[in-house]
Amino acid sequence: MKVQVHFFGNFRSIANRAEQTIELNEDATIREMLDYLIDQYTKMSGTLSHDRIKKSHVLIICGEKPVHNYNKKLREGDQLYLFIMLAGG
Repeated sequence: MKVQVHFFGNFRSIANRAEQTIELNEDATIREMLDYLIDQYTKMSGTLSHDRIKKSHVLIICGEKPVHNYNKKLREGDQLYLFIMLAGG
């Protein structure tokens, strides 16, 4: 199955691209997609690894909804958006 990942902020800088099509197993989850990204872009492990994602300011959108369950199964053609949440003034 293919899904489209859109990168924003630091993720875009690390990936050196705005988006990427990723091919995954038919029953892949969001966690498996994140693990794929970590394997491809090791600098993303600082925010996307199992133990760090909940402590970081990462927002993942699948379709039009924020992701809270990383065990959610993906579907062919899903659009995912990865953001680093920043604060400042």
